[in-house]
Amino acid sequence: DWAGASEIHPAFTQNFKNMALYLNSLPDDTNKYVVANAGGQTLEDGFPVSTQVIRLLTYEHNTDVFYLHSDFSPGKIESPAKVVLMYYDGEIIERIQAEFPGAHLQKIDPQPGNGTDFFIINIP
Repeated sequence: DWAGASEIHPAFTQNFKNMALYLNSLPDDTNKYVVANAGGQTLEDGFPVSTQVIRLLTYEHNTDVFYLHSDFSPGKIESPAKVVLMYYDGEIIERIQAEFPGAHLQKIDPQPGNGTDFFIINIP
């Protein structure tokens, strides 16, 4: 019963695993960014420990995933691109859409009802 409970998946950050699987599914020539705004202890590279799930699971598949701090300048993004938000943040979305007027938000929910969905910004 416990393993199948819908509350378990988000408690163990299944959404971060889903983000990594999504990034791995993208073509190699896609510009991929992860906004590291999920928090946690800051590591030596300046990013929170929460990014490690994605880094580990994309390491062999995607050496071209770029990580951005939450206060990044949208001008650092090279379009076209997919920007994964570790946590939904309306201010970050607005900044990106101001820089890239054609950008649109998309919710990815590979396991509906389990609380493991996440948002990406598609930049044309």
